[in-house]
Amino acid sequence: MVADGRDRGQLILVGAIAIAFIVLGVVVVFNGVLYTQAISSGDSVESVTNAQTTELEVQRGVCGIIERLNEDGTVNATAHEVRYHENVAVFNDTYRSTTAQSRPALVHVEVDDVGVDKTATPHEAENITVDVTYDSSDLTYERTIEISEDDCP
Repeated sequence: MVADGRDRGQLILVGAIAIAFIVLGVVVVFNGVLYTQAISSGDSVESVTNAQTTELEVQRGVCGIIERLNEDGTVNATAHEVRYHENVAVFNDTYRSTTAQSRPALVHVEVDDVGVDKTATPHEAENITVDVTYDSSDLTYERTIEISEDDCP
């Protein structure tokens, strides 16, 4: 009778150890899944933040161009529009070379349209519409942004 009780105790002990190993295995697998999700979503959030930062920096840069050229006082509206295109192209080159050192993304800024107030003398740009292309290993997007003088700080 004593042997029977001893066998039952050993059986319970082996069962408890088996259950402990199963629980430990589930915890390890679950922890691995959570770690993988955290690592994979971290880069995506960072890319979105970089894209938003890029958009804000482009808007501020184009605002500077609007303010500087509006203060210039060019009378010819066509020449004024050409100067905006040229200045945004220079800004694009400068911005690309500046940000290439800090983030692995290609940014391209191009003027789509310049809204010049032809009734004012000298002519002033009311708004500039630019196409921004952001391309990194995680995120690629194209966006058209309309920037008016009112948007500038």
